[in-house]
Amino acid sequence: MVTLNLTINHSNSSSFNATACNSYTWNGQVYHNDGTYIQTLVNSFGCDSVVTLNLTLNSSYSTYDTASICQGSSYNFNGLELITSGEYSYNIPSQTGCDSIIYLHLTVNPTPVVNLGNDIYACKESVVTLMAGNVGASYLWSNNATNRNINVNEPGTYSVTVTNQYHCSASDSITWI
Repeated sequence: MVTLNLTINHSNSSSFNATACNSYTWNGQVYHNDGTYIQTLVNSFGCDSVVTLNLTLNSSYSTYDTASICQGSSYNFNGLELITSGEYSYNIPSQTGCDSIIYLHLTVNPTPVVNLGNDIYACKESVVTLMAGNVGASYLWSNNATNRNINVNEPGTYSVTVTNQYHCSASDSITWI
């Protein structure tokens, strides 16, 4: 008597649903769009199995921003008043679980130092030189002069606004009595 062992191999199919954020990897394949995807797999007996993926992708995003402020100022980042250079991030929760993130690189630039000194007591016939300092900046005096130093020959109050290369400004005034 001869015994015959018979193995019946058959194809099978299956389907599953998946939800992910932005992309989904399935059997080494990366999917970036919603849809129905079918893969045919061959088992060790040479039979095909058909697997269907019903994919739903929810969106999340990341935003990268840069900002700069002048020393002594603040930058409002989602309700926080930032005053220090650095890297900041804010997570925006989503009902789908695909949170989004906003990244910020903040630079705090120096403000010019302006000091015209103490008030001046001088004779009316004198010429007084007022010096704003801060080489390399732009200057605007109360008499509309734009030089770093000005000569004045009348008593009064004089002021200057100094702006540096970062567009940060500072002012000072002096009175000739």
